[in-house]
Amino acid sequence: MLITPSTLDSLTYGFHVDFKRGLELAPATWKQWAMEMPSGTKTEKYPFANLFPRFREWVGDRISKSLTANDYSLTNKRWETTVEVPREDIEDDRIGLWSSAMEDMGSAANLLPEDALVDSLIAGGSSLCYDGQYFFDTDHPVDPYDSSKGVQANLLASTALSEANYAAARAAMRNFKGDDGKRLRVEPNLLVVPPALERLARTLVQADHISQSSGSTQTNVYKGSAGVLVLPELTRDSATTWYLFDVSRAIKPLFWQKRIAPEFQMVTSLQAEHVIKTDKFLWGARARGAAGYALWQLAMKCTA
Repeated sequence: MLITPSTLDSLTYGFHVDFKRGLELAPATWKQWAMEMPSGTKTEKYPFANLFPRFREWVGDRISKSLTANDYSLTNKRWETTVEVPREDIEDDRIGLWSSAMEDMGSAANLLPEDALVDSLIAGGSSLCYDGQYFFDTDHPVDPYDSSKGVQANLLASTALSEANYAAARAAMRNFKGDDGKRLRVEPNLLVVPPALERLARTLVQADHISQSSGSTQTNVYKGSAGVLVLPELTRDSATTWYLFDVSRAIKPLFWQKRIAPEFQMVTSLQAEHVIKTDKFLWGARARGAAGYALWQLAMKCTA
């Protein structure tokens, strides 16, 4: 193939089609347990402390929550992926492999939020959220301004997945309270596990009956109480850690802050410094965004 600016333009058009195909085909599950928040600047602030509204009898003036000290800030990150295509492969019409690479690049672009969110989920025990505590912690204050109201935990240790521990985690979440001392009406409905726990997780929330240690079986009272989501990437952290989420609300436990959606880019000028020095052309994608933590009350982490 004779390499000319026109040839490279045609090749870029075809690669862009491949990229968009991958963008549309890649499966993504993150919108089941996280939400997307648009971003228009470098850093965004979120008043998550105010997002459990409750009505009260209107006596006297309105009472509004203004916990600006607890606003959660999230700065966008830059993301990229790049493929170098040797000039010889274009000259020799060896394009098929690179078309597949562009499609895979599109798939990776679609999965960027999920990859970042899973990383944040795994790091939740050492990353701060809006109340100044780690997202998964044992001492979230019920009221950030009144320590006498006690603390609450969304991190349970020595809690391997079992019927009893599932029930305990579920009960703890349903008992989370707001700063007024009233239940927040959290209703956990998504059980998130690594592949090693899939069979047990589906048994706990989908089977008609549960086997007991005595060898007998009993009716599974938790059937239908939650869906099951298997995230293979969780194995990077642990094959036995599991999570319970409330995803029944408009707001979700975590979120993807989207500043710039993945953009297809290229360096294909025959006079480009990189092309002259390396004899290779570049095609890639760029994005901006970040994964963040919303309401810790909507998530429970359980370690074995």
